[in-house]
Amino acid sequence: MTLHKQKTAVIIIAALLSLIMTAGCSHRTGESSAGGYADCRITEVTIHEQGGEDGRNIDWKVYSENGRFYVSYLNNRISHGDTEPEVFEITAQEYDEVMSLDFEKQISEYDEEQEKMIVDNVYFQSVLKYDNGDERSTGANLTIAEIKLSELLKNYRGDDPFTGTVPVLD
Repeated sequence: MTLHKQKTAVIIIAALLSLIMTAGCSHRTGESSAGGYADCRITEVTIHEQGGEDGRNIDWKVYSENGRFYVSYLNNRISHGDTEPEVFEITAQEYDEVMSLDFEKQISEYDEEQEKMIVDNVYFQSVLKYDNGDERSTGANLTIAEIKLSELLKNYRGDDPFTGTVPVLD
């Protein structure tokens, strides 16, 4: 094989490997545009929320494992870090509802300077995992997800996720 053919073969193999590694969405590692993840599917969401007038310190996670779907919850303010998170199996539809929330909009519209001016604000630190293996960390306000996760937890646990008390129904 000539040197020219060897170089061509190496280039073709490198191009194929690049295509295989980035299949699933158009985002490339290191891309910084807010829309860079728009066509990627989110497969896991981890949210830590802290602060607010009720002093939250909560860890949420929605994920799949072996074809089953889960939400985990740990209220560090109540447990003081000495317990494992509660884990509840959820339906595929509930999982899809969480993963299809408009995280991109929340992240692109997030204004950190504006959030700092709210005295009793809840702060978020979240990680989104995508179908191509990428992870994205954000401090954006993900109340949209927190509301959905709270609803799920109430359905599976039967009490208020923030206080641990059973709500009084009118």
